[in-house]
Amino acid sequence: MPAGTPTGISITARQYVPESPHKTPAPAEHPQGNLQQALAAQQAVCRQHPDNADAWFVLAGINARLGRIKDVEHCCRQILALQAENTAARYNLGVALQQQGKAEPAIACYRELLEKQPDHAPAHANLGLLYHENKQPAEAEAHARRSVLLDPDKVAAHNTLGLVCLDQERYPEALACFRKAIRLDPGYVQGHYNTGLALLRSDQPE
Repeated sequence: MPAGTPTGISITARQYVPESPHKTPAPAEHPQGNLQQALAAQQAVCRQHPDNADAWFVLAGINARLGRIKDVEHCCRQILALQAENTAARYNLGVALQQQGKAEPAIACYRELLEKQPDHAPAHANLGLLYHENKQPAEAEAHARRSVLLDPDKVAAHNTLGLVCLDQERYPEALACFRKAIRLDPGYVQGHYNTGLALLRSDQPE
C-alpha cells in the first residue's frame, strides 16, 4: 500500500517560549530524560494560569515530544478558546486530529485555517493527504500542488502528489514526484518505498 504521513506538529517549546521571564523554562532547555519532570512542572503552570496561551503552547510542545497527541489536541483547544485567531494552534490541532485518525474534524480544521491564511503550505500538504486517503483525487491533487507551489522543498507534498498520480496510473508523474521527494531528503523511506511501488506497477526499469 502506498505510504504517506502528514506534515508534523509544528509545536516545539523552543518556538513558543513566552517572552516573560517568570514563565517555566521551555522543554528544549531540559535534558531529554527530564521531559516527564518538565511535563509535571508545566501542567502545574497551566493549572495556575489557565488563561495564559503561552503556557499552553509550552505544554503542547512537551506533550508532542512525548507522543501524547490527545493531550496536544487538548492544549490546542485551550489556546483557541483564548485566541480564536491563532493560526499556529489551529494548524497543530489539525495535525493532532489527523494523527489520531479523525479525518473529518482535521479537514474542517485545516479548511478553517486556510480561510484565514490561504498560503499555509503545510495545511495544504496535509489536506492533500487527507483527501487522498478519502478517495477524493481532485481535491487531493489541488492541495498537494498548491503546497508544492508555495514551498517547493516540502517533501511530504511531493510524496502526496505522487500518490495521487499513482492511483490514477500516471506513472511517469508519480515517479517524478517520488524522486523529487528523495532528492530533497535522501533518507525519506516512504519516497523510496513508493518509488519501488510505482516502478512495479508501471513495469518500468529503475
